[in-house]
Amino acid sequence: MLTQSSTNNITKTENQAGFLSARKAAINIPMGNAVIEGPVAGIILSGMQLSKEMDSFRQPDVQLQSLVHIAGLPRGRVYIVHKGRTIVGYVTFHLPDTCSRWHDHPRIIEIGGIEVTREWRSCHVGGTLLKFVFRDEFWENFIVIGLESFRNWDLKGSHLNVWEYRDMMDRLVQQVSFNPCFTRMYDVLEHPANALIARCGVHVSLDDWLFFKQIAARPPRSQA
Repeated sequence: MLTQSSTNNITKTENQAGFLSARKAAINIPMGNAVIEGPVAGIILSGMQLSKEMDSFRQPDVQLQSLVHIAGLPRGRVYIVHKGRTIVGYVTFHLPDTCSRWHDHPRIIEIGGIEVTREWRSCHVGGTLLKFVFRDEFWENFIVIGLESFRNWDLKGSHLNVWEYRDMMDRLVQQVSFNPCFTRMYDVLEHPANALIARCGVHVSLDDWLFFKQIAARPPRSQA
Protein backbone atom coordinates (compact mmCIF):
# COMPACT_ATOMS: atom_id res chain seq x y z
CA MET A 1 0.00 0.00 0.00
CA LEU A 2 2.93 2.37 0.61
CA THR A 3 4.44 3.88 -2.52
CA GLN A 4 8.21 3.41 -2.33
CA SER A 5 9.06 6.58 -4.25
CA SER A 6 7.12 8.60 -1.69
CA THR A 7 9.01 7.17 1.27
CA ASN A 8 12.28 8.35 -0.25
CA ASN A 9 11.11 11.99 -0.10
CA ILE A 10 12.26 12.67 3.49
CA THR A 11 12.69 16.03 5.13
CA LYS A 12 14.29 16.64 8.54
CA THR A 13 12.37 18.54 11.22
CA GLU A 14 13.63 19.54 14.62
CA ASN A 15 11.57 18.00 17.42
CA GLN A 16 11.62 18.72 21.13
CA ALA A 17 12.97 15.21 21.74
CA GLY A 18 15.79 15.60 19.23
CA PHE A 19 15.92 15.11 15.48
CA LEU A 20 13.29 12.83 14.01
CA SER A 21 12.58 12.32 10.33
CA ALA A 22 9.25 13.68 9.12
CA ARG A 23 8.12 11.35 6.35
CA LYS A 24 5.35 11.11 3.77
CA ALA A 25 4.07 8.24 1.68
CA ALA A 26 1.15 7.72 -0.68
CA ILE A 27 -1.36 4.93 -0.06
CA ASN A 28 -3.73 3.56 -2.65
CA ILE A 29 -6.99 1.97 -1.51
CA PRO A 30 -10.49 1.52 -2.99
CA MET A 31 -11.63 4.88 -1.54
CA GLY A 32 -8.89 6.58 -3.57
CA ASN A 33 -5.42 7.98 -3.00
CA ALA A 34 -4.40 9.34 0.38
CA VAL A 35 -1.25 10.44 2.18
CA ILE A 36 0.26 9.04 5.34
CA GLU A 37 2.73 11.26 7.17
CA GLY A 38 4.30 12.24 10.43
CA PRO A 39 5.24 13.40 12.86
CA VAL A 40 3.03 16.34 11.93
CA ALA A 41 3.43 19.78 13.52
CA GLY A 42 0.52 21.37 15.35
CA ILE A 43 0.41 24.33 12.96
CA ILE A 44 -0.21 21.92 10.08
CA LEU A 45 -2.87 19.98 12.00
CA SER A 46 -4.72 23.19 12.90
CA GLY A 47 -5.37 23.79 9.20
CA MET A 48 -6.98 20.37 8.73
CA GLN A 49 -10.20 18.70 9.83
CA LEU A 50 -11.12 15.28 11.19
CA SER A 51 -13.60 13.10 9.34
CA LYS A 52 -17.05 13.49 10.90
CA GLU A 53 -17.10 9.74 11.59
CA MET A 54 -14.12 9.98 13.96
CA ASP A 55 -15.81 10.34 17.34
CA SER A 56 -14.50 7.37 19.37
CA PHE A 57 -12.80 9.66 21.91
CA ARG A 58 -14.43 13.09 21.45
CA GLN A 59 -16.34 15.08 18.87
CA PRO A 60 -14.11 15.59 15.79
CA ASP A 61 -13.50 19.32 16.25
CA VAL A 62 -12.58 18.83 19.91
CA GLN A 63 -10.35 15.86 19.12
CA LEU A 64 -8.52 17.88 16.46
CA GLN A 65 -7.57 20.43 19.12
CA SER A 66 -6.29 17.53 21.23
CA LEU A 67 -4.06 16.42 18.34
CA VAL A 68 -2.69 19.94 17.99
CA HIS A 69 -1.93 20.00 21.73
CA ILE A 70 -0.19 16.61 21.68
CA ALA A 71 1.98 17.64 18.73
CA GLY A 72 3.38 20.47 20.86
CA LEU A 73 4.27 18.34 23.88
CA PRO A 74 7.82 17.14 24.69
CA ARG A 75 8.18 13.91 22.70
CA GLY A 76 4.64 14.44 21.44
CA ARG A 77 4.07 12.71 18.11
CA VAL A 78 1.05 12.76 15.78
CA TYR A 79 0.95 10.65 12.63
CA ILE A 80 -1.97 10.94 10.24
CA VAL A 81 -3.61 9.53 7.14
CA HIS A 82 -5.39 12.23 5.18
CA LYS A 83 -7.23 12.79 1.94
CA GLY A 84 -6.82 16.43 1.05
CA ARG A 85 -7.37 18.40 4.26
CA THR A 86 -9.48 15.67 5.88
CA ILE A 87 -7.83 13.35 8.38
CA VAL A 88 -9.19 9.80 8.11
CA GLY A 89 -6.78 8.12 10.53
CA TYR A 90 -4.27 9.04 13.22
CA VAL A 91 -2.12 7.69 16.02
CA THR A 92 -0.64 9.79 18.82
CA PHE A 93 2.25 9.38 21.26
CA HIS A 94 3.29 11.33 24.34
CA LEU A 95 5.27 11.07 27.56
CA PRO A 96 3.49 9.60 30.61
CA ASP A 97 1.52 12.04 32.73
CA THR A 98 3.36 13.32 35.80
CA CYS A 99 0.81 11.54 38.01
CA SER A 100 1.23 8.25 36.16
CA ARG A 101 3.07 5.23 37.56
CA TRP A 102 5.21 5.37 34.40
CA HIS A 103 6.48 8.91 34.92
CA ASP A 104 9.76 7.89 36.59
CA HIS A 105 10.79 5.56 33.76
CA PRO A 106 13.16 7.35 31.34
CA ARG A 107 12.44 5.08 28.38
CA ILE A 108 8.66 4.99 28.22
CA ILE A 109 6.42 6.69 25.65
CA GLU A 110 2.67 6.11 25.60
CA ILE A 111 0.28 5.65 22.71
CA GLY A 112 -2.37 8.28 23.33
CA GLY A 113 -4.85 6.84 20.86
CA ILE A 114 -5.37 5.34 17.43
CA GLU A 115 -8.47 5.91 15.34
CA VAL A 116 -9.48 5.27 11.73
CA THR A 117 -12.73 6.35 10.16
CA ARG A 118 -15.17 3.44 9.82
CA GLU A 119 -15.24 3.50 6.01
CA TRP A 120 -11.47 3.03 5.80
CA ARG A 121 -10.95 0.33 8.43
CA SER A 122 -11.60 -2.59 6.09
CA CYS A 123 -8.63 -1.45 3.95
CA HIS A 124 -6.13 -2.13 6.77
CA VAL A 125 -5.29 1.54 7.12
CA GLY A 126 -4.61 1.15 10.86
CA GLY A 127 -1.97 -1.51 10.28
CA THR A 128 -0.39 0.48 7.46
CA LEU A 129 -0.20 3.55 9.69
CA LEU A 130 1.48 1.67 12.55
CA LYS A 131 4.00 0.03 10.21
CA PHE A 132 4.82 3.46 8.79
CA VAL A 133 5.42 4.85 12.29
CA PHE A 134 7.62 2.06 13.61
CA ARG A 135 9.78 1.96 10.52
CA ASP A 136 11.71 4.82 12.15
CA GLU A 137 14.80 3.84 14.18
CA PHE A 138 13.81 6.42 16.82
CA TRP A 139 11.36 3.98 18.42
CA GLU A 140 14.02 1.31 19.01
CA ASN A 141 15.32 3.42 21.92
CA PHE A 142 12.05 3.28 23.87
CA ILE A 143 9.42 1.06 25.45
CA VAL A 144 6.13 2.13 23.90
CA ILE A 145 3.06 1.25 25.93
CA GLY A 146 -0.67 1.49 25.38
CA LEU A 147 -3.95 0.64 27.04
CA GLU A 148 -6.49 -1.48 25.21
CA SER A 149 -9.74 -0.33 26.85
CA PHE A 150 -13.21 -1.47 25.89
CA ARG A 151 -14.51 2.01 26.78
CA ASN A 152 -12.89 3.46 23.65
CA TRP A 153 -13.92 0.71 21.25
CA ASP A 154 -16.48 1.26 18.51
CA LEU A 155 -18.51 -1.85 19.34
CA LYS A 156 -21.71 -0.49 17.81
CA GLY A 157 -20.15 0.72 14.56
CA SER A 158 -18.05 -2.43 14.10
CA HIS A 159 -20.86 -4.88 14.98
CA LEU A 160 -18.37 -6.83 17.09
CA ASN A 161 -18.69 -7.98 20.67
CA VAL A 162 -16.09 -6.95 23.21
CA TRP A 163 -13.94 -10.08 22.79
CA GLU A 164 -14.04 -9.96 19.00
CA TYR A 165 -12.93 -6.33 19.15
CA ARG A 166 -10.13 -7.18 21.59
CA ASP A 167 -8.94 -9.91 19.21
CA MET A 168 -8.98 -7.42 16.32
CA MET A 169 -6.93 -4.91 18.34
CA ASP A 170 -4.41 -7.58 19.36
CA ARG A 171 -3.89 -8.60 15.75
CA LEU A 172 -3.50 -4.95 14.75
CA VAL A 173 -0.77 -4.08 17.25
CA GLN A 174 1.04 -7.40 16.92
CA GLN A 175 1.92 -6.35 13.37
CA VAL A 176 4.46 -3.95 14.94
CA SER A 177 5.58 -6.21 17.82
CA PHE A 178 3.26 -5.08 20.63
CA ASN A 179 2.26 -7.76 23.12
CA PRO A 180 0.02 -7.87 26.21
CA CYS A 181 1.88 -7.53 29.52
CA PHE A 182 1.02 -8.43 33.09
CA THR A 183 -0.02 -5.45 35.20
CA ARG A 184 -1.96 -4.51 38.29
CA MET A 185 -3.08 -1.19 36.80
CA TYR A 186 -6.62 -0.36 37.88
CA ASP A 187 -7.61 0.67 34.33
CA VAL A 188 -6.70 -2.84 33.15
CA LEU A 189 -8.18 -4.74 36.08
CA GLU A 190 -11.45 -2.84 35.58
CA HIS A 191 -12.56 -5.21 32.80
CA PRO A 192 -11.19 -8.59 31.66
CA ALA A 193 -11.03 -7.44 28.03
CA ASN A 194 -8.72 -4.53 28.87
CA ALA A 195 -4.97 -4.98 28.46
CA LEU A 196 -1.65 -3.23 28.86
CA ILE A 197 0.38 -3.62 25.67
CA ALA A 198 4.06 -2.86 25.19
CA ARG A 199 6.70 -2.77 22.47
CA CYS A 200 10.33 -2.96 23.59
CA GLY A 201 12.82 -1.31 21.23
CA VAL A 202 15.91 -3.30 20.31
CA HIS A 203 18.23 -0.74 21.95
CA VAL A 204 16.42 -0.77 25.31
CA SER A 205 18.60 -2.26 28.05
CA LEU A 206 17.61 -5.27 30.12
CA ASP A 207 17.63 -3.10 33.24
CA ASP A 208 15.14 -0.68 31.66
CA TRP A 209 12.89 -3.58 30.61
CA LEU A 210 12.97 -5.12 34.09
CA PHE A 211 12.20 -1.71 35.60
CA PHE A 212 9.17 -1.50 33.30
CA LYS A 213 7.95 -4.92 34.46
CA GLN A 214 8.45 -3.90 38.09
CA ILE A 215 6.36 -0.75 37.62
CA ALA A 216 3.66 -2.68 35.76
CA ALA A 217 3.33 -5.11 38.65
CA ARG A 218 2.80 -2.41 41.27
CA PRO A 219 -0.68 -2.52 42.83
CA PRO A 220 -2.94 0.54 42.53
CA ARG A 221 -2.00 3.23 45.05
CA SER A 222 -5.04 2.51 47.22
CA GLN A 223 -3.75 -1.03 47.68
CA ALA A 224 -0.03 -0.23 47.99
